[in-house]
Amino acid sequence: DIDGRNLEILRLLLAKQKIPSNMKLNFIQADTLLYDFNKHYDLVIGNPPFSKLKAKDAAKYLKNNINKETTNTFEFFLEK
Repeated sequence: DIDGRNLEILRLLLAKQKIPSNMKLNFIQADTLLYDFNKHYDLVIGNPPFSKLKAKDAAKYLKNNINKETTNTFEFFLEK
């Protein structure tokens, strides 16, 4: 999540849950679309954005995207 407060709330909620010993949770505060993941994950839980960006705002995401014409944030998320 970009907002660290959301991660703190999640940590508080998870503290009340029993997490299986074979599961490891990584909390990353960053823009997922720009974050350079150095690991591969089996599962990512997130709330993909559903919005359109102006072309100038989409430019930072387009450089790593196959579809160079989109401005849809959900499409960026799916490609990532």
